[in-house]
Amino acid sequence: RVGLRGVLARCGSLSEERRWTEELSLGEQQRVGFARILVHRPRYVLLDEATSACDTAIEAELYACVYSTCSAWVSVGHRSSLAPFHKLQLKLRPDLTSELICLGGSD
Repeated sequence: RVGLRGVLARCGSLSEERRWTEELSLGEQQRVGFARILVHRPRYVLLDEATSACDTAIEAELYACVYSTCSAWVSVGHRSSLAPFHKLQLKLRPDLTSELICLGGSD
């Protein structure tokens, strides 16, 4: 579900100890992180730029996995393409003020 078939074909098992940062691209590493969410099924998850190296089609698939697996999530990101996957957006400004915006996404 997270697009790792090519990685598995190239690397074999992902469960062995290796220098994964040297073998996998950043986008592949991010998809492995989402695969871990699917396997461990946490109730809550914190995501920090979790899809920054993925295209928007893969990003949508990855957030669909989170939506179907977790009760709630908080993510940090700078891409406007993330908005549909969230109900609220908290904007933090350099002057230490903030604004909470209702987005109406992911019910």
